[in-house]
Amino acid sequence: MAALSDGVGFRNSLLAGFDDPAYPASFLVAYLNSSPIRWLHYVRHRDARNGMPQLKIQHLRAVPAPPTATLVAELDRASGELSTRNRGVTPDEQAALDRRVSDAFALTEREWERVQAWALRLRS
Repeated sequence: MAALSDGVGFRNSLLAGFDDPAYPASFLVAYLNSSPIRWLHYVRHRDARNGMPQLKIQHLRAVPAPPTATLVAELDRASGELSTRNRGVTPDEQAALDRRVSDAFALTEREWERVQAWALRLRS
């Protein structure tokens, strides 16, 4: 869903987002790629569930702000390490990212399991 750009131009079918001091780019990449945020996008927006899922500017505006500055710092650090490595994200790393976001939003164990089951179906 989200990736850092090297500044080279891209097709108009992509959305460009910009960071700011409160939300660094590496945080945004991790946050938007976390399963809880992806799941929320999926259930909130019908056009995200169609054959070719769409992400629109209004969808991005509807993403909830992170509940804590601690989450921003943790995801910024983790994403920076993953981006520098540039070899993808292992299932264990994705699960750790997802757990950080889930814990920050105080998801119940049942909610966590539901999001993880949905994410697993996407990867299969």
